[in-house]
Amino acid sequence: MGTSAFTATLLLDGSEIYKTSAAKLHPLGTRGFTRDGRVYRYARNGATAIVPGDLIQASVVLAAGSEVAAELADSTDWAVPTTNSTSIRLSTDTSLSTANFFEDGYFMVTAGTTTSEVGQIAQIESHPGNAGAAGATGAPIVYLYTEDKLVTALTTANTISMNKNTYDAVVVADNADSAITAMPVGVCPAAVAVEYYFWLQTWGLCPVWTHGTADAGRSVFFSSSTGSSRGGDVHAPSTVDNESAGCVSVGMSQYIGVTGTCGAVMLTLAP
Repeated sequence: MGTSAFTATLLLDGSEIYKTSAAKLHPLGTRGFTRDGRVYRYARNGATAIVPGDLIQASVVLAAGSEVAAELADSTDWAVPTTNSTSIRLSTDTSLSTANFFEDGYFMVTAGTTTSEVGQIAQIESHPGNAGAAGATGAPIVYLYTEDKLVTALTTANTISMNKNTYDAVVVADNADSAITAMPVGVCPAAVAVEYYFWLQTWGLCPVWTHGTADAGRSVFFSSSTGSSRGGDVHAPSTVDNESAGCVSVGMSQYIGVTGTCGAVMLTLAP
């Protein structure tokens, strides 16, 4: 334990944005940028290969435990977390069966006896696999990054949630769904194999697969209301109110975009 969660923002050259790897080279979410101001976040692909220009969304919320709610372990077995705690025991009925499923994710305090305890957030460095077995040695343990300490001590009355990192196990945005299943996080600049790591563009001019005619200077959307022939594209504005129709703006079209091509979009997701 004890390594830094994030390095300084990295300057990327023109070739680095296309590099992928089976090994993890940076913490998930690490920010990179090019000299012209385009911004990228370090991400890991999910279970399906993705192609250049695909609009990418976060892992589907609550699927396969992308969030877990739990109470803290009984204080008769474990020390109650203090402001110096970097390891936290969860109740024995909580399962973290896949080791490091929440690596680089977040520990959030969602309920408690006082408002000062609630709302705290810390980043998770690692956790072993544990099915939540009964007994004093069975409760799952979570290790936090040392710089992300609590500001208010907790009690066993607190409820916490474990949240997967936004850039872990990302998937191609599914525009054909009847409802949006997770937020858009960026656009893929390269072909990425299953579970490989890569740089995901989140800000600046970017070629993105387009559905519909996107007029220059208009917003383009990740939409649930207008289906398309493929996932991973952005939609032009329609005659309906895009916000009320379940659409999320991802940027602005610099030039007129045409269905089935990679249009020039100024991404405005994460600066």
